[in-house]
Amino acid sequence: MAIEYLRSKGVPDLIDEAVKKLLKAQPNDAAQFLLRHFQEVVEKKKAVFVKGAHVEVHGMLVDQALNGQVGKVAGRQDDAVVKLDGGLGTRHVAISNIRNTANKTSLEVGDTVQIVGMELDTALNSKIGRILEFVTKVFVSLPSGHRALHADNLIIVESSSDAAPITPGATAE
Repeated sequence: MAIEYLRSKGVPDLIDEAVKKLLKAQPNDAAQFLLRHFQEVVEKKKAVFVKGAHVEVHGMLVDQALNGQVGKVAGRQDDAVVKLDGGLGTRHVAISNIRNTANKTSLEVGDTVQIVGMELDTALNSKIGRILEFVTKVFVSLPSGHRALHADNLIIVESSSDAAPITPGATAE
C-alpha cells in the first residue's frame, strides 16, 4: 500500500532526480542542498496554476464526486498551516495574514508567527502559533460550482496561452 501511494505521487522519480543533482554538485551541506532543491520543485509546480488554465480534479477522498471534473483556474492562495498556541487547534491561514514574530523577511516551517489582518475570523487576530507546513489552494470554477482545492488534487489539462500568472497570495476574483 505504501509503495503504491509513493509511486502514485511520483516520489521515486523526485528522489532519483534530487540524488542525481546532489551527486553532481557534491555540496558541503547535503541537507541544505536537498531542502533548496525540493523548495524549487514545489515553486515550479505552483507556478503552473495560472488564471484561465484548465485543470482536472483527482485524488479526492472525501468529496469523490469531484474526481474527473474539469474546470478553469480562477485564482490561487498560498497558505500556511499554523498550530495555534493555547489549545486553539490548527488552522489554514493565508500568508498575507501571518507576521513572523522574529521579524524575518521569509517564512519557514517551524517559525513562530502571529495572525494579523483577519477580516472574517477576527478572533484569530494577534494569536500566536507555529508553522507546520505550507499549502497552495487553487480556486477552480467547476460544473458543480466554485471550489478551493489543494494543488495536489489538480492536474493541468490545458494551459491557457493568454492566461495571466497569479501572484502568490492573491485571491480569486
